Formats: sequence, structure tokens, C-alpha cells
Amino acid sequence: MRRFLSPGRDPTTNNYEGNYDEKDLVQQLRRKGYRVVMDPDTVIPGLVPPEVLYADARGEIRLRRRTREEYVRSAAEVAFVHPVLGTVTMTRQGANGVEKWNPLASNGFFVPEPDGGFLFYAYQRGFSDKEVSWKEERLQGVGYTLDQSSGCEAEKTVDPAPSDVRAADLEEVGEVKDAGPLFALKRGTHPEVERAWEEWKTTPRYSKDQERFASQEDFFESTPFLYWRDSFGRLLRLRRADLKPPCMAEPIVYFYPEQRSRVRYTLAPVVRVARAEPLARGNAWTFLASPQGILEEVEAAAPGRARRTFAHLFWEGTSMRFLPPAEGVCIPSARSSEFFREVLPRLSLLPHETEDFVAAWAPRLEGAAFHVIGFHPREDVDALAPVEVSPPPANMIRILMDATPVEACPAGLTPPSLPDALPAREGFTVVEWGGVLRPAL
Repeated sequence: MRRFLSPGRDPTTNNYEGNYDEKDLVQQLRRKGYRVVMDPDTVIPGLVPPEVLYADARGEIRLRRRTREEYVRSAAEVAFVHPVLGTVTMTRQGANGVEKWNPLASNGFFVPEPDGGFLFYAYQRGFSDKEVSWKEERLQGVGYTLDQSSGCEAEKTVDPAPSDVRAADLEEVGEVKDAGPLFALKRGTHPEVERAWEEWKTTPRYSKDQERFASQEDFFESTPFLYWRDSFGRLLRLRRADLKPPCMAEPIVYFYPEQRSRVRYTLAPVVRVARAEPLARGNAWTFLASPQGILEEVEAAAPGRARRTFAHLFWEGTSMRFLPPAEGVCIPSARSSEFFREVLPRLSLLPHETEDFVAAWAPRLEGAAFHVIGFHPREDVDALAPVEVSPPPANMIRILMDATPVEACPAGLTPPSLPDALPAREGFTVVEWGGVLRPAL
């Protein structure tokens, strides 16, 4: 049944507050003497913001969200004029006085609204190896992304080149079909390379994996950055996608004590938590857990408020650089839900836990023809995200799926080894699942 928007509903989200049933609303209006005529084809320009604000051969500007953050006029400059929404602004390079979590700091595009908020749009452009004519063979098959990461989720905002990267520092290395040339730095001693090399060296590496680069020159030869001009003439930086620590996305943790208990879950400092619900305090959460798996806050989030309850704990973040598992299977993306429903019960997930996994991960795997999917061994999961649970559970199940988008299935894959018997779930049991989505190959 169709529903009307209530005054409290943001049309750029799916969160409804006080929705009205269509028939009920019509009856109420008619009882008050109004004549109601239904016209489902009428669209009022500007009432619902367009999903795509601008598009050309180089990229498109897509709606991210409506925000109530402060619109700081000094942080934006005019980009163009939209025929319906009017003036569209974009982040002014070098702008100060904006909090880092405000979208104005994210190199996006914005439409101020009369109530003080604004619409946040982001420039997007994917780069497929098939549409690039490379001058150097070594760059073929390497994935690069325009996305500027925000925690574990790419904000779909771009990353302008630093001010010390100038045209004279660059050389052309490829051409994007109908979208202009790609550039790379000429010298391995450029400050941009030095900064990236220092970041690479100081990022922890899983000890099982071999170090990839022996020196800054080796690192430079991998071409960590490319540069490209967008539709608005900005020199943007493309990052080599496989040089960043993978995000352990959406780990969900269920707790099933034998009786209502106070439980503390603490991640080691090597894990940098980007997002969590409920919020962590120093990488730790304390709550009351029931045998049914319901978690309740020990203290209310604010004075006078009731203590909230949760069906599970959610966190995601990064820890160290690590490779995909040695075993994997190539699955058509359209079959991912079916695959997970076949495999996850064999890893001891209950039906509702399996469906939570499918709901979280099947949409993430859309958009690619195939994915190579594997599961990290338990000892690797414990090394990548060390955790302490108090009181100690009788059984703890930890699942970390790893998926890599591919255009065609590679040969020579070894299928994942699955346990012959289900892991035990007797006594106080903790169950955790999450995943890693690699850049496309």
C-alpha cells in the first residue's frame, strides 16, 4: 500500500515517522469536507531532490544524503546552477573552520536549504581497466579508486591532489576513454611518495604475510597514486586500492549467556574502530546480556532516558594489512545469497544469524559479475582482531568472510575447507561474523 510522507519524514531516507495510510488520510479529509482527487502521476519539481545532479562522460554527481550540519558559506564556492535546485556549491580548496565530520569538508557538492541544512552530493567515477589505454604494461590489472575513505566506508567523495603535486611533477601514463589522460609522479623522491611510504611502513602487517616492498623506490615503482582531472578541472588523486589496510566491515556479535549477565567485550588496541553501535568506550563495550541474546545498556545514554536494548553488538574498523585467504570459490554475484545460506549453517550460524549476514552482505556484492569468496581461519581472525570477553565464554565462533570482485573466474582456486562437525554452542556462547570486500581485480 502506498504511503504519504508525514511532516517528519526526510524524503532522502527510508526512515518514516508517523506515516499515514493513504485510504485513512483520504477518509479523514473527506469527513472534513474536502474534495480529494488522486493523481499518482503528478510530480512537484524540487519537492524530492534528484538522485543525479550532473552527469557527463567523466562522471556524475549523485545524492548522498540530506544533512542538518551547519552550512559554512566560507567553506564553499559556486560550482554551477541547476535548473530546478538553483545554485550548487562545492568544497572550497583550503577552506578552514569546518569540523571534519561535516560533509562540507568532504570535497562534495551542496545545495543549501531554507531551514539551515543542505543536500550533500558526491562526485563519482569508476575506473575499469577495460576503458583505459595504458602506456605502461605494469599498470594493467591494478585497481585504483577515487573514493576517499571515511573509516571503513568510502564516502564516495573525491581526494584532490595535495598542493605540492604540480603539473610539472607528472607524466602521462594512460588515457581514459572519452574522459582524458591519467598521470603519475615522475620522481620517487617526491614528498607525496615520501608521505605514502611512511604511512605504509607504520601500518602494522600480519606476520604471516610477506613484506611487499623493500624500499621507498620499490614502493614508488608500484605507482601508489594516479592523478586525473574531473569535469570541473580539479586534479584528483586516485589511490591504489590494494595498498590500504582492508576494512573488517560490519562485524556483528551475538551473546548468549546461560543467565542474565553483565558482559564486557574488549578489542585490542591494534583494532581501530571506525563505527560501532552502541558506541565503544576505549575499544570496549559493557552491557547486560540475556539468554535470548538481547543486550541492554548498563547505563542510559543520557539522564532521564530509558536504557536501550540491542539484538547484537556492531562494530567495524581496520587493524593491519593482510592478504585474502589461500582458499576461495568463485560465485556469480546473483548467487551470493544462495551460497551464504548453504555455507553459513555449516559454520554454526543459526537461521536468524544467517539471514542477518545475507541482509548485510548480499547487497554489497551487487555490481560485479563474480566474487572470489573465502573464509579466514580462526587463528587468523584472532590475530587480526584480538578480543577479550569477560566472563570468558564456553564457546566463541568467529567468522571473517573475504570477497574480491572479478570480471571472470580465475583458474586454479582451492575451495574453502568447511568443518565436518558443527562448532559447539553449549553454555555461554559468543558468535561473531563480519567480512572484507576487496577492490575489484
